[in-house]
Amino acid sequence: MVKKLLIALLLLNIFDGVATYFGLHFQLINEGNPLMKSLYETSPALFLLIKLGISILLLFFIKNNLKLKSTILKVVCLTAVCVYSMVSFLHMYWIYYYIT
Repeated sequence: MVKKLLIALLLLNIFDGVATYFGLHFQLINEGNPLMKSLYETSPALFLLIKLGISILLLFFIKNNLKLKSTILKVVCLTAVCVYSMVSFLHMYWIYYYIT
C-alpha cells in the first residue's frame, strides 16, 4: 500500500511543481506555502530543484522496494496524498479558468 501511495505522491508532486511554477511565472496564482514561496522568490530554479529533489527521493524509495510497512508512514503518506490531491484540484481549477 505504501508503494502505491508513494507513486501517487510522486505524480502529484511533479504536477504541483510544474503547475505552481507556471502559475507563479505568469502571475496567475499566489503560493500558499510560505517555505515554497520563499524558495521561489529567492530563485525559481531553486524552487524547481527542490521539487525535483523530492521527486527523486520518492522515486528512490519506490525503485528500491524498501520494506515500508510502518503505520505512521502510511498515515503520513495518505495525508500527503490527500493534501496534494486538494492542491492539484485547485491547480486544475485555475488552469481551466484561465484557459476558457
